[in-house]
Amino acid sequence: MEVYWTNPHVGFTLMTVNDQGQEELWNLEATTVYILQRKGVTQDLFQPGERIRVAGRVSTRDERAMLSTNMFFENGREILTNPQAELRWNTEQIAEGDLWVPDDVRQQDIGAENRGIFRVWSQPAEGLENAAFVWRDGIPFLEEVIAARADWDPIENTVTRCEPPGMPSMMETPYPVEFIERDSSIELIGVANNSEVTRTIYLEDQSNSAAQVPSPSGYSVGYWEGNTLTVETNRINYPYFDNIGTPLSETLTIVEKFSLSDDQSRLDFRMTAVDPTMFTEPAVLLEYYWLALGETVERQPCGN
Repeated sequence: MEVYWTNPHVGFTLMTVNDQGQEELWNLEATTVYILQRKGVTQDLFQPGERIRVAGRVSTRDERAMLSTNMFFENGREILTNPQAELRWNTEQIAEGDLWVPDDVRQQDIGAENRGIFRVWSQPAEGLENAAFVWRDGIPFLEEVIAARADWDPIENTVTRCEPPGMPSMMETPYPVEFIERDSSIELIGVANNSEVTRTIYLEDQSNSAAQVPSPSGYSVGYWEGNTLTVETNRINYPYFDNIGTPLSETLTIVEKFSLSDDQSRLDFRMTAVDPTMFTEPAVLLEYYWLALGETVERQPCGN
């Protein structure tokens, strides 16, 4: 076994023996470096030359390629290489829990600092298990919009090229986000497609949104309602709604609500996407973030 500890997916090459007794070289993919690290899985747990047993989903496009979900080692360890997987051969996995959001951090009186929304926020472990799947099954796309995905190249695209995405997919990410307070705006910094992305949320509308130059992140205006920051975004100029090739309409309007808990330890997130040329009804995304003391927003290395 050889290991490629990089993004957008961790990779492995594995020499196997088929039913005819012939050697075959397989290429395996796991989830991202960040998600594995959050689960306590580090590169040193995979040693080149080790004998392992693997389970996963075989590719329908590439020969001898697999998206791995489980790896079982000769010493009895089992590692989940996909956050949605369940243990297959063992009763305990090699690492468990959320290393950067421990229970003792959640119990601290963080409200005493009174920084509100202006800090780094991270998804809890259960959020990671659903990362990048929250929009797909429930979005009421029109049939012609779904059909237009046929032009999407699953091998050569913005994701595999590690290019920064636009709205709304830049908010569909397992990585942490940070809010920074400016004089008349808020900067929202995150990582998507393993690239750092920055949005400016204006707290004073520049009055004529139709005159704003379209951009991948759009033009965003925010306002406070108690502990909730509401952000309205339009003027989005990006080719795709998501990471599977669904075309995006420039008439799309997005409303986001970031609601801070009373103890300032949790941030609930609701995104509503409205566009009658794309949906039969508004599409809604619900997520939440935990306060992650000590975590920073860092670009994830990407490449082969």
